[in-house]
Amino acid sequence: MSNIEEGKMEDIGTGGTADPVGETADPAESMEQFLDEDAKDDGNDKDHEGWRNKMLRNRTLMTVAVILLFIAIIGLIIGITARQSETIKSFSETTGHDFMLRAKIVVHPEYGGDLDPSGTVTLSFDTEDHFLLTTQVKGLEEACELCSVRVYSRQSCFDTTGPPFWNHHLVKNNPWDRVHYNSYDSVAHSAVSTYTGHEPQQMEGHIVVIDNSLGQHIACGVLEKDTAPRRVHTLYAEVANLPTYTMTQIAGIAKVQFFADDTFIFGFIFEGLPHLCSRCQLSIQEGTSCEAPLIGSHYFDQKQLERDPWVVARGAYYNADAQGNGQRSFFLYNGHGYSENKNHAVVLKAPDGTRIACGILGTKRIIPHLGQNVVQ
Repeated sequence: MSNIEEGKMEDIGTGGTADPVGETADPAESMEQFLDEDAKDDGNDKDHEGWRNKMLRNRTLMTVAVILLFIAIIGLIIGITARQSETIKSFSETTGHDFMLRAKIVVHPEYGGDLDPSGTVTLSFDTEDHFLLTTQVKGLEEACELCSVRVYSRQSCFDTTGPPFWNHHLVKNNPWDRVHYNSYDSVAHSAVSTYTGHEPQQMEGHIVVIDNSLGQHIACGVLEKDTAPRRVHTLYAEVANLPTYTMTQIAGIAKVQFFADDTFIFGFIFEGLPHLCSRCQLSIQEGTSCEAPLIGSHYFDQKQLERDPWVVARGAYYNADAQGNGQRSFFLYNGHGYSENKNHAVVLKAPDGTRIACGILGTKRIIPHLGQNVVQ
C-alpha cells in the first residue's frame, strides 16, 4: 500500500472527525448518561404536572369567584327589588288614613229654636295626629260666617258645661279658636285642619258641638270610630323639575285619594329635593299646565273656604332629609272634588317660595321607581 493510502487510513482510524461507527462505547458511561436523561425527563414531567395543577387551582378559584360574584349580583337585585316593593308598600300605607272619627249631628238638647240641623262631622287623622275636621250639615242658618264647631271634654250631649278638648301641655293656645264652618243656603260643607295634642283614641267618645252666629249650641254628636271604607277615586302626578330649577334633580309621585265628601289624602314620595328642606310648601294649582305663565295660583273654592288651605299650617308641606328624600301624607279639603282637581298642576316650592317642580294630576296609575336612598 502506498504512503498516500496509508496516510489516509491513519487519518480515518485516529482523527477526531472520523466516523464513530468504529468506536467502542463504555457501558458504565452510557448507563450513567441514560439515567441522567431519564431523570431530566422525569423532572420535566413533574414540572408539567405542577403547572397543570396550578392551572387547575387557578381555574377553580376563578370559577368560585364568578359564582360568588353571580350570587352577589342576584342578592343585590333581590335586595333592590325588595326595597322597591317596601317603598311602594310604604307609599301605599302612607297615603292611607290612619284613623277616622265621625259624629252623627242632631239638634242640641238645649236648643229650642227653629233650626233643624242634621248631618255629620268627621275627623280624619294623619300619622302625626293632625286632623282634618269636615262639617257636612244641613238645616243651619241661611248664612253663617266663621261659626264655631268644637270638640268638648264631655262625652254626652246632655252635658256641655266642660271646656273645649285639647292638650294644654303640647298646645299653648286654644286650637278651637281657629276652627269654623260657613253655611250657605242653610248648608255647611267645610273642612279645616288643626292639631289638639291628643291622639285620635283619646278623642273618641267626646262630643262635637256646633254653634250658630249668636254662639248658641244648636247641634251635637258623639265621636265614634269610623271603619267604613271611604275611598272613591285616585289621581296621580309624576313630578319633575321646572326648567328654571337646576340645583337638584327632583323625581317622584304625588297620589291624591278622594272620598265621597270631596275630602282627600294627599300623599307623596320624592327624591332629589332641596336637602334638609323643612316644611316646604306644595299645592294643587289653578292651572292645568306646568308652563310658568299657566300654573296659576292655589286651587280652592273661595266661596266655601274662608282661607287658603294650601298653607303649612294646614299640613300642605314636605320635608326632605340630608339626601333630599321625602315621604308623607296629609288630609285636606280645597272645596273641589275628584273631577274638578283632575288635570290640575301639582307644584313644589323651595324654602324661599320659588317654584321648583311640577306634575299634572291624571287617572293613570303610576308606581314610584326611585333610587335606593328613599326614606322609608
